[in-house]
Amino acid sequence: MVLFHEEAQEGFEAASGYWRAVVAREDLEWLVLVRTVGAFGGEPCLVLDVSEENGEESLHIAYTGHSGMKAEALGYWMVDHGAYEVVVPRDEVLSIRVERVPVPLTPAGAEP
Repeated sequence: MVLFHEEAQEGFEAASGYWRAVVAREDLEWLVLVRTVGAFGGEPCLVLDVSEENGEESLHIAYTGHSGMKAEALGYWMVDHGAYEVVVPRDEVLSIRVERVPVPLTPAGAEP
């Protein structure tokens, strides 16, 4: 597993603006995925990055809905089959919140 942190932590190495550590899954007691989500054009999105230029904040977002046609109509570009991204002004993304999603340490159907 590769763990990421925004600040220096014991056991983590610097890596392009964040800190990372590689650990074995069996060495973990718990694992949670932390991600920032919101809505753009009434459709769900995942915030990938935040940037600022000339005092204006922009968000690089990925479409998490289920319609490529809707994504393209909203101005997303296809980056891979079924994957759409776009950069938009921060104020165009609504309902921004942080989600914490527990990740099972034992794959489904596997014996503990």
